[in-house]
Amino acid sequence: MEWKSFFDSVSLAKKRSEKLWLVIFFDIIICSFRYSAGYNDYIEFEFFLMNHAQRLTYLTAPRSMAIAKKYNEPASTALLLDKSKLYNYYSPFISRDFLNLKTADANDLENFIRKHKKVMFKVFDGNSGDGITKFDYDGNQEVDFVKLYDKLIVNKQFLIEEYFVQHSKIGELSPTSVNSIRMVTFIDDYKVPHLITSALKIGVGGYIDNIGQGGLYTILSDEGVVVAPFINKQGDHVVIHPITNMELIGFKVPNFKHVKNQIMKVSMVLPNTRYVGWDISINQNGDLEIIEGNPFTGPFQLPASLAENKQGILPKLSQYMSQ
Repeated sequence: MEWKSFFDSVSLAKKRSEKLWLVIFFDIIICSFRYSAGYNDYIEFEFFLMNHAQRLTYLTAPRSMAIAKKYNEPASTALLLDKSKLYNYYSPFISRDFLNLKTADANDLENFIRKHKKVMFKVFDGNSGDGITKFDYDGNQEVDFVKLYDKLIVNKQFLIEEYFVQHSKIGELSPTSVNSIRMVTFIDDYKVPHLITSALKIGVGGYIDNIGQGGLYTILSDEGVVVAPFINKQGDHVVIHPITNMELIGFKVPNFKHVKNQIMKVSMVLPNTRYVGWDISINQNGDLEIIEGNPFTGPFQLPASLAENKQGILPKLSQYMSQ
């Protein structure tokens, strides 16, 4: 519990709902016990606009965590959380080059950067965009690669990646960031994979699209079309990109049917991780490109004011889970 964030959430919900501050205060506390909804869930999904039946349909962060712990085998989960191992298991779905500093030295780092010029430094177990920095090398600037290597080791940024060049259509959404899709899959008791939801994430000026780093997301239709406004961390609805001025409603993800077929294959590589949120993008050839697998995925669904009948994603997911 971060008390400042909690009270900020109360004030924001009061403003949007026009309910009394004290009513919101106690409602957030009640929701935490009754629906496993933290104050972030309460704001993001607009619990202040729902009745009891509608609140029951929403997948909250604690509920999602409980499902992950129940259905994901620890050993397979550990593989997904370690990006160096994930990249080896899922190599058919990763086209970009990468270097593991745990098994490489400063000379290897220098050769990798001189070859690719634009690279990303990442931690193996980061989330929400944490521990990611971009490095541009034009071939002329002076770089002390030994010093850089030592700095990366201290920062635990052991994963060095060639900068991924996304499909030009996806790049139109926000050209400074790799714009990804969180595709949440669940494997039922009969070993059949299901796509639960697809959330399109885009950056706003930076090189990271995560909502926790200032990005936006929305839920795609089954055909890969943006039919609802994007939301930010504060829950604001966005239909025009604030930097590019691009109209977002109606955007269609290229090759989406093909990508959906590919994510089914991805989900079955480690079938004992049954509930995973895959961050993927689309490469220049129109194929799926894995960015990471999240065995403790957060919930992605439209907030109450945008969702049909104010319904969340939990009923769809529940139909595939053991009763």
